[in-house]
Amino acid sequence: MYLDIIISVEKIKRLNWKKFARTFWKHTTIPNCLTVGAALAVLIDAVFILFGFINRYTFWALEIGFCVDGIDGTIAHWLKKVSREGAGLDRGADKLKYLIVVVLMACFAQIFIAGASENEKLQAVIMTLSLTLLELSLMLMGIWGARRGLPIESTEAGKAKMFFEYNLMTWIVIVIHGYQPYFQFLFDFPLDSNNSLRLTLFLLFVSNMLAIASIKSYWDKYERELKVHLATLRYKSFLRLNYVFRIFI
Repeated sequence: MYLDIIISVEKIKRLNWKKFARTFWKHTTIPNCLTVGAALAVLIDAVFILFGFINRYTFWALEIGFCVDGIDGTIAHWLKKVSREGAGLDRGADKLKYLIVVVLMACFAQIFIAGASENEKLQAVIMTLSLTLLELSLMLMGIWGARRGLPIESTEAGKAKMFFEYNLMTWIVIVIHGYQPYFQFLFDFPLDSNNSLRLTLFLLFVSNMLAIASIKSYWDKYERELKVHLATLRYKSFLRLNYVFRIFI
């Protein structure tokens, strides 16, 4: 055991740190650092909120995290650092932030459903679960496409979906912090508990519809490859069954 530790220490000493630093910097871009930093900031801030630290600092930390994640793609294009790895990282960070906000919404559900009817509560649960499943489906399709070298760039429907999802996440954070009165000037109706839930339902409904449209657009791009993949799976299954029949018959 001690010999292994000594060998490991010697290897670390012999490591060319300058070469390591150059390699790390070559594959680490500013947009990717912004993406990871924003996701970590949202995650840490959500932990603080779950433990009861709800104040203006946690609110602005979440909002800055959302805003930074919204501009990292623009910065990547500006710096000419666009890559498939960065696009995949950005998509994963978006899904992580959405799941974090859904967990926050579930933990503070009493704020949203106060005074709501049973029908509205059921709608909120169904639409939240359906949007979560759609997001997971989009993530799996993106991973599948990336592994086969297919285009994984966001479609127009995907960009519109993310716009409404960012608005949805921002609104959920506003409701959790109780800051609706500060945004009353944006609306012609009072932002009481019932209207807050109705606005949440509206954003959930639009996000669901755009997520379905995004899946449809990815299916159109991947249709040929998917058909070939499914045909290959069927052919392999047929060969395996044929092999089994030959053994037992």
